[in-house]
Amino acid sequence: TNVKQINLQKKKVACMNYYQELSPYEIMLTQEPYAVKNKICFVPTTHKAFSAYCHEKTPRAAILLPLELSKLSFIMGNFSNRDIITVKSNIISKKGVIFTSIYMALEKNEQKIEPSTLNKFKELTIYAKQNNIPLILGSDSNGHHTLWNSYKETERGRIISNLINELDLKIQNTGNSPTFVNTRGHKSRIDITMTNNFSNTLIKNWKVHEEVSLSDHKLISFQVDLGNNKTSYRRCYEKANWNDFRTKVESKLKENPFNYKTKPGSLDKNMNFINNILQKTLDEICPRTKIIHKSKTPWNDNLEKLKINTKKAKNKTLLNPEQPKLRQELTTQERDYRREIQNVERQSWRDFCSEEKSKKKLAKFPKPKQKDWEILHTLKKENGEFTKTSEETLGYFANHHFPISNEDLLNPLQHQENISGEIINEGAYKKAISSLQPKKEKSTD
Repeated sequence: TNVKQINLQKKKVACMNYYQELSPYEIMLTQEPYAVKNKICFVPTTHKAFSAYCHEKTPRAAILLPLELSKLSFIMGNFSNRDIITVKSNIISKKGVIFTSIYMALEKNEQKIEPSTLNKFKELTIYAKQNNIPLILGSDSNGHHTLWNSYKETERGRIISNLINELDLKIQNTGNSPTFVNTRGHKSRIDITMTNNFSNTLIKNWKVHEEVSLSDHKLISFQVDLGNNKTSYRRCYEKANWNDFRTKVESKLKENPFNYKTKPGSLDKNMNFINNILQKTLDEICPRTKIIHKSKTPWNDNLEKLKINTKKAKNKTLLNPEQPKLRQELTTQERDYRREIQNVERQSWRDFCSEEKSKKKLAKFPKPKQKDWEILHTLKKENGEFTKTSEETLGYFANHHFPISNEDLLNPLQHQENISGEIINEGAYKKAISSLQPKKEKSTD
């Protein structure tokens, strides 16, 4: 899966450009996105934006995930605020993977990081380390240090480098390309990508794009190995017993009461507690099942042409339903289209049977079912009567296909002697002797 990272500097045109260029399977970690009233603008229909809710100011960190991946993801409120957004996706394994976008603001030339963002950043890395969860962080650090190949070192850079070493994180930046270039020609490397020990092997092909961007920051991209993301799950809510769900939730809340009073930090704990109860109860009542994708018909150019011609003929008949020629043309087009589909499916099955040699794929071949087999109970004789026992049925079946006289059955040895006499006789001996070469040496044969 391709991941992109960039600081958009709240520029409307930059957001429109980069968001619309996202492919349906790409992830984007952004800092300073263009937002109006806590809503990230210009998000494509193929993605969902995750950002923290802010009462007065707009968020300065966001993550865009594909729709299929967003269904398996949720915001971790304990580790999110205006400048940091943390999203956990339940993929790779049961533990999942955590994506984080951080904006380390540099306000009034203060070198220290904002305290609430710093605390959430520390708590997040400790949580991921304790639970063995892969962690991927994209950040605009606004700091300079040689740890991420910067030209110089600043006080903020030293603070961030000490923090990275303390939390046992790894910098994924490679090369010497600048990540920030403004109109005055100032170049620096302030955008960094960090991972913990559980996600070091997941990151590949980290690079900075050299093309001119609509922001002063350069676009960063890298590959993340998320495993087989084609496997998808679903719940069948129609079969769920919601009365049972309600009673179980109520009983669990009574068994584990919590403090309803709003104290500093208690709201997030209570919310996570209720979410865990709801999630576990839902897994009991309505478990998730794998979606099995059926194999589709192999496609080719001829099928595509027949499909287009069939649609055209159908549209013509809808516009002029009274003309018999158009109806006849539609029936012929539909017939040819169906026949071509059948021919392509048969040919693909023949190719599959002739080429496949792996045991796993050959195991999918259709096998005969013993339940469908019919046991032979009786046979009709030549005189019109039916056999009564299984022994009589087998005997009549054998005599019909392998006829042997009664004398041969009574004297099998005599029958074998007659056969040997027919094969070995005086003429056979003379023929064998005449075939020998003259002046042949004496031997045992």
